[in-house]
Amino acid sequence: MFINLMLLVFLIVRLVTAVRLVVLARRSRQANMYWLAAQLFAVAIGLIFTPIPENPLGGQSVTNYFIFTISIPVAQLASILFIQTTFYRDRKSPLWWYVGAFVVGSFIALYFMTQGEIGVPHPLAAFVHASTVLTSFWQVQSANRALADISEVRDVEDWIKARYRLVTAYSICLIISGAANFARDYFAGGAVTNPLGGAMALLSLPLEITAVVIQFLAWVMPAGFRKWLNRNYQPPAHGGAELGLSEEKIMRQLRS
Repeated sequence: MFINLMLLVFLIVRLVTAVRLVVLARRSRQANMYWLAAQLFAVAIGLIFTPIPENPLGGQSVTNYFIFTISIPVAQLASILFIQTTFYRDRKSPLWWYVGAFVVGSFIALYFMTQGEIGVPHPLAAFVHASTVLTSFWQVQSANRALADISEVRDVEDWIKARYRLVTAYSICLIISGAANFARDYFAGGAVTNPLGGAMALLSLPLEITAVVIQFLAWVMPAGFRKWLNRNYQPPAHGGAELGLSEEKIMRQLRS
């Protein structure tokens, strides 16, 4: 019952955050926010068909294949493209290595998924969680590089620097939760009713909820929260165009 409640909370926070990101993307014309919103929507749709005993929409072969062949792959590719368009838009990146590894691994997992009578395609699920860990490591690396590049620049306001710390924080949550979900799928058959599966679910779900909340704070960045992050910021004495670099200008400099 507690796990079901956390799944419901997880679904709600993902949908709310995704809708706010779409609004932000339309208002500020930030294409990368569409990719993050797509990732959140795709996983939210998959959650509706979560194969738990109390869910009449879950556990069916059609819905299982929908989750693991459409919903989750879309979420993973959207996550990769979000990192690319946020940190590497105009410079070289390992994008195609990640895309290639994901596509090849997905086909391998799908092959093993079709072997035998498997109620839930655990091989693909385990691979997807491993992919989440990998892409989250990439996001940590990218955010830390961006933060290192701007950490000593006084023209960059504190809320912008805090954003990249928040990216690192939610990525670490996703790394731990992804590892826990991998263990649940690989060693516990994806179940939450046995001790190992239940423990991994109780570890991963709060972390995933926390990650989405931090994503909301990092990218939607409510005005009050931004003001609080900037409470100790002292702008440099010189004025003019150099005062208070915009985040878009900063990201263009990072990508050059």
